[in-house]
Amino acid sequence: MASTDRGPRSVADLEAELDRQTALAGLGLLGTAGSNLQNVMDQATREVAALLRVPSCVVLELVPDGSEFLLRAGVGIAATGPVAAGPESWAGVTVLTGAPVIVEDLRTDPRFDEVLLRQVGVVSGLSVVIGDAEHPVGILAIYADECRFFDTRDIDLVGSVAHILGSAVLRDRAEVVLVESEQRYRALLDDLSVGVLIQGPNAEVLAGNPAALDLLGLDEDQLLRRTSFDPRWDVIHEDGSAFPGPTHPVPQAIETRAPVHDVVMGVLRPGSEERVWLLVNADPRLTSRGDVAEVVCTFQDITRRRVAELERDRTLAELRQSRERLRVMVEVEPECVKVLTRAGTLLEMNRAGLAMLEADRADQLVGTSILGIIAPEHRDAFLSLIQRAREEASESLQFEIVGLKGTRRWLETRAVALPGDPNLVLELTRDITEQRRASRELQDAEARYRTLVEQVPVIIYDWHVDRDVDHVAENYISPQIERILGFAPEEWLADPNLWLARTHPDDRARVVAGTLRSVEEGVPFDMEYRMLARDGRVVWLLDRAEVLEFDRIGRPTLFHGVQFDITAQKVAEEAVTANMRDKEQLIQLLAHELFTPMTVIQGAALTLRSAGGGLTGDELAVLVEGVTRGAARLRRLVSHVDAAAKLDRRDMLSPGRPWSPSEILELASQGFQAGEVAAFNISIDPRSELRRPVVDLSLTAQAIAVVMENALDYSGGAPVDIQAAEREGALLVRVADHGPGIPPEEQERIFELFTQVDSSDTRQHGGLGVGLFLSRRIMRLQGGDLEYETGPDGGSIFTFRFPPAQPD
Repeated sequence: MASTDRGPRSVADLEAELDRQTALAGLGLLGTAGSNLQNVMDQATREVAALLRVPSCVVLELVPDGSEFLLRAGVGIAATGPVAAGPESWAGVTVLTGAPVIVEDLRTDPRFDEVLLRQVGVVSGLSVVIGDAEHPVGILAIYADECRFFDTRDIDLVGSVAHILGSAVLRDRAEVVLVESEQRYRALLDDLSVGVLIQGPNAEVLAGNPAALDLLGLDEDQLLRRTSFDPRWDVIHEDGSAFPGPTHPVPQAIETRAPVHDVVMGVLRPGSEERVWLLVNADPRLTSRGDVAEVVCTFQDITRRRVAELERDRTLAELRQSRERLRVMVEVEPECVKVLTRAGTLLEMNRAGLAMLEADRADQLVGTSILGIIAPEHRDAFLSLIQRAREEASESLQFEIVGLKGTRRWLETRAVALPGDPNLVLELTRDITEQRRASRELQDAEARYRTLVEQVPVIIYDWHVDRDVDHVAENYISPQIERILGFAPEEWLADPNLWLARTHPDDRARVVAGTLRSVEEGVPFDMEYRMLARDGRVVWLLDRAEVLEFDRIGRPTLFHGVQFDITAQKVAEEAVTANMRDKEQLIQLLAHELFTPMTVIQGAALTLRSAGGGLTGDELAVLVEGVTRGAARLRRLVSHVDAAAKLDRRDMLSPGRPWSPSEILELASQGFQAGEVAAFNISIDPRSELRRPVVDLSLTAQAIAVVMENALDYSGGAPVDIQAAEREGALLVRVADHGPGIPPEEQERIFELFTQVDSSDTRQHGGLGVGLFLSRRIMRLQGGDLEYETGPDGGSIFTFRFPPAQPD
């Protein structure tokens, strides 16, 4: 009994399901890729046994007469003799019921007398039909040596593999026949010698083949658009009487909406007194509403018909003596055997043929044209076949018929000329309706599978093993490679060096080593690595491949693989790592920078507590100044960190309004002590006051204050020059110090977050490496910029470029 539910699916269940789906995709691709049928069966039994963890899996083929099974492929069980296909065997019951058969315990199951299976230790198992219930071709069975429950997923897996095997069997049986028939049909069309005209619903000529032009003595311009009513035809009957246009075969077919066959017409060839005698057939093709869409008019030259008829009579007389002997042989033949004239008139047909054409009596067909039951689109080809038939060569044709009771069938016929009478043709015909149906189903299944493979958002590929892994011979890759890596499938397959060349250089050695291991040991390939897309992007792939085929000594020859794009996952992992690294760096810097002002404040507090009221005014002023400076430094550190954290949010910027450089510099100077302000030499060009950029005053002043503070720290007590000037319609504010300056290789890095020129534990100046990053960010968000240059006498010059503004 199969379990219907295993509860919530674990990661292991999901991985197992992925393995099943990957295996099914591989088997399906193998089954539709023209692989040897035995290889498909061998691979299928190995995959099913491995996926379901059973010791044995077999494919039993049902022989054509349905009496027994033969072992075609299997793992875990020795070859046995034929297995009976009746209800006494497990396999027979599977075919009879057409549904999966599950055995929980063969030792106690009363349905089967499977002595051999019990002897080899089979206790439980599952079998499904290969093919369908009406047309089974065998069974796929799995056997276990212990009691085993099989759930719906197990049944679905075995059923899916059986369906793939059924399609592979049908393709194997039909492929050769289809190829040969297509070649014969194309050759037949190329050699068509019968005159053919396509005429419209008003009997106008729309097209004609070269044979028609030759028989009628016209060129294409003379023929096209002429109608059957045109008096220039000058047609007569066999007795010499006039043959009016409305009574021609084509107008009659249009009027009756029915075929008109075997009409003899004498047509006068233009420019001569010579008539050509034609045997004409007109077959209307109707629309879905029953209107005539066009008429196919076929004709052949029968000018020498009378001579041929006399010769035929003589030949028929000679054949009468042997006809009875032939009739006995023909009647016992299981296929359709018939004798026709080259015009298509049926003279003889055996019982099998009458049944095939749905005739209750021979007189329903004998003496009539066989063309009447042939589908209109195949009549020309059939007539051409029997007219070209020769004694020494046998041609064949596939065509569709409509039986006397309305049943449509596909037939394949071979035609040879009867010895002694060139006007008679012998045909052997067989019913291929089921074969064509199976072929169509196979093609539909292949199309559905191909669509499924090409819609899955992963790259699926087949890799033919080359012992030199520098040349990867892939023989299939799905279209998704163009979306993921930017290469068209045909471009990728054309260059065997492309896979390794596009592998990231840092991963190449590791990938080659993994590939060699899979090739040498025959184990699956499972690896994450980077590829370089056509546009230079780095794409992370999870690549998993299984061995599909082995050579005679057990070495892998073909891998089937799936590549998943895991770039987004890798980017997310790297982002998390970088974020943790930045946070750790910030914490370290905060701890270092907060320590100094907190030490000053704590030292002042301890001094005040221990001294009580014994401090002089000057001593007390020094302590207060230290506490004040330390608190100011703490406030600036916290302000910088808070602004840096929020600044990417543009809504933190106020809408702003025009501000003069004096207003901006005044606010920037307010955070400094009186002694610090004295160190600033601030000069404002009067013309710059006319440039009032629209900015966020608070954030802009904070950006300038950061640079002013840095200038004080590095200037070594020398004055700091601050100048506001107007240049080309824009405002510039330059802050220049007389310190040591910044080395050229470090000048751009100073604007990066958490970056300091002196990052050692003994650096003389504090800072988180946030201020300059913050200042440039504030300016650029407002359309301006912050730039650095070395002064002419050394030192550093920072230039604030404000966005252009209209003068007052």
